[in-house]
Amino acid sequence: GDGCAAPNPTDPPAPNPTDPPTDSPTSNPTPAPTQSPTFSECDESQSEIWVHLDTDDYGSETTIYLTDIEENEIFRESNFIDFTLYGFLNCVPKDGCYLFTIEDSHGDGICCGYGNGKVEVTLDGELVYQGGEFESKDVSTPFGDGCQ
Repeated sequence: GDGCAAPNPTDPPAPNPTDPPTDSPTSNPTPAPTQSPTFSECDESQSEIWVHLDTDDYGSETTIYLTDIEENEIFRESNFIDFTLYGFLNCVPKDGCYLFTIEDSHGDGICCGYGNGKVEVTLDGELVYQGGEFESKDVSTPFGDGCQ
């Protein structure tokens, strides 16, 4: 008999054609809008006092506050997060005289033992105080149109 005939080899499977690559998306992302000039959030009778604080490793030890020359408190912030940049805008009467104070409850300032913290205060864009190396407390010189 012919029962010993070798079976016919099966054809190798035809490779599946790979799909052609799809076109990449054609829509280009729109460019980010350019920063429009920042108009003052304060009205014309007011000055802008910006406080920029860059905290050290122990932001929770820092307290900052702004007072007028009669020691009326304008703003106070504390309990900051470590290694974080903060910005605070205060609108104040143009004819005032102001003091900025920074305190560190541990008595080692915010620079430079545990991180390079710093603080800058501007009055209508002009730098009036910057610091970070102090012990328990640092107070700016008085600033503002109303200072004698």
